[in-house]
Amino acid sequence: MEPKYECQHCGRRSRDDAEYCPDCGYAAVEESSPTCDLCLTEMEFVEAAGPWSDDLYKYRCQSCARDWLVPLDVAD
Repeated sequence: MEPKYECQHCGRRSRDDAEYCPDCGYAAVEESSPTCDLCLTEMEFVEAAGPWSDDLYKYRCQSCARDWLVPLDVAD
């Protein structure tokens, strides 16, 4: 069976879903719509995602230096 989960921090691919990546420890192992739960408090607002989506905001994580689309209910 092909790996379908990928850590959005270190890129490790896995067949099994995990709350935390076994390699780097980040809570960023998701099948889709990744969020960086471990460092959500360290995210800096960048901009609204765009006119096509009023309920998503773009944030830049200060820990993993990636841009994330965060749903409005999580950002509040």
